[in-house]
Amino acid sequence: PPEVTKIVTATPPQPICGSDVPVLYFLVIGADATDPEYRFGLSDVMRIVRIDFVEPKVSVMTLPRDLWVSYPNMKDEPQRCQVEGKLNQAYFLGNPGKSCYNGSGEGPGLLAETIASNFDLYNDHYVAINETVFKSLIDAMGGVDLYLDYAVDGRPVDETGEATAENSHGYFPQGWNHLTGYDAMSFVRIRDRYTEIIRSDHQTLLLCAMKDKLKSPEIITKIPQMISALIQETQTDLSPAQISQYLTCLLPKLSGANLQFIRFPDEWFSKEHRTIYEGTFVWDIAQEEIRDYLKKFQDDAIPVQEASESSKGCPEPPPRN
Repeated sequence: PPEVTKIVTATPPQPICGSDVPVLYFLVIGADATDPEYRFGLSDVMRIVRIDFVEPKVSVMTLPRDLWVSYPNMKDEPQRCQVEGKLNQAYFLGNPGKSCYNGSGEGPGLLAETIASNFDLYNDHYVAINETVFKSLIDAMGGVDLYLDYAVDGRPVDETGEATAENSHGYFPQGWNHLTGYDAMSFVRIRDRYTEIIRSDHQTLLLCAMKDKLKSPEIITKIPQMISALIQETQTDLSPAQISQYLTCLLPKLSGANLQFIRFPDEWFSKEHRTIYEGTFVWDIAQEEIRDYLKKFQDDAIPVQEASESSKGCPEPPPRN
């Protein structure tokens, strides 16, 4: 009989961590309020987390608060519910305190739909935490250890240029700092002496420190209990089991090579892009440019470059003495 050639087809890699799809997008929101019912507050922090469950890889995109956008699917109440404004106001308008959104998901739902309709980036899930939950999370971890290449001064200055104690967010020296929940909240809010871009970079440093702490053997086994204790105090469409599964599965696999933090290019935040619109400060960046950049993010086409401040992994801190 003629010889038969057997063709072996390789099985493509399958998603891990219980995911049914290769990639998911998560909208993560930090609300500038302590209201346990999430009735009010702006989205002070907005990050889009892209998780590739095949590679695996986690990419985190920062969205600036001060982008001018149109709000979709709003209630027809023009005196109370505006249809355009800053990106971070979408979260406020959708939450129960204003209740201007016709869709589901309250503030996170409106913010997600605003991002989708303005920038063509669609999220699969959302998680919003307020300041109280953020501090509780850090404290439940036993605090975090953060290394700073330079001192970060959260003390405002008076008219003479001297640092004052009033309304201070603290002072964090160069080197290793152990942060409690209160300290961490103060650190991520520091802005007076720095730009919004630098504040975003400081927040990324804290996220890296949190990642390192959560990966530690004494903490990673406690993640399910921590999530169960805090989940009722968040706004999310995820179950405690889903969050615990994703974290405990992905954290051990994350390193400098497959964890990427991205923000808009530095040149987009030049003086030429600062403008006052409808009486408020906004970044005047063409939506087409933003859509193109976010398309690269979705295609995982923004390389990690140490020299680039707008796309980088977690820094490797020096060993502790």
